[in-house]
Amino acid sequence: MPNSDRRVEVALHYFRMAQEKWTSSVLREKNPDPVAVKQLWEAVNSVLQAYCRGMNFTRHGVPKEHFPVIVADFLSDQVDYILQGRTPRPIKDMVRPGSPGVGSVERTDIGMAVGYIRAAKTGLIKDKHPVKTIAGLYGVTDRAVRYWKTKYKQIQPDFFPNLDSVELGERLAQAVKDAGFRYQRGGRGSKGRDEFPRPNKRQSETAR
Repeated sequence: MPNSDRRVEVALHYFRMAQEKWTSSVLREKNPDPVAVKQLWEAVNSVLQAYCRGMNFTRHGVPKEHFPVIVADFLSDQVDYILQGRTPRPIKDMVRPGSPGVGSVERTDIGMAVGYIRAAKTGLIKDKHPVKTIAGLYGVTDRAVRYWKTKYKQIQPDFFPNLDSVELGERLAQAVKDAGFRYQRGGRGSKGRDEFPRPNKRQSETAR
């Protein structure tokens, strides 16, 4: 095996401990410890991130550390339940009341919004009221957009590299419209909650 810093191995150790703790909780209690469930998925995420990072692969695309079979087997079990139209226990136990956190796709969409506002501020995009524009596209309040500018200013990716300023402005203006629709399509924003509501527990039970 090529030289490795063994991050996958370390993450796998964390996964084994978390899985044992979660399994023990399931066997002892009707409702598993929410902390144990969260730690289980955090451990899975740690393994995935450790494996997928660029430094785990040689320049020829060969992984320095292979993906752990035990984690692959765990994820395969979850997929098997999903294919049967059932929610796996480890996923079901992660569901919490209230508004869910922001996922990676939503963070990217928010980053797009923040990028648009900055582009308008520098003159790359002609928009005197970019905050209101974003609020309208994403179905949120002006206050929420201003909050994004502070909280998510560090997560902006390099959306469209190697483009001149004119083309970049045009691409960003269109991309933010798509991002706003996608954000609302996920049930976010006031309009999104009305037009694309998330199924609640009662709706799910009725559909069965």
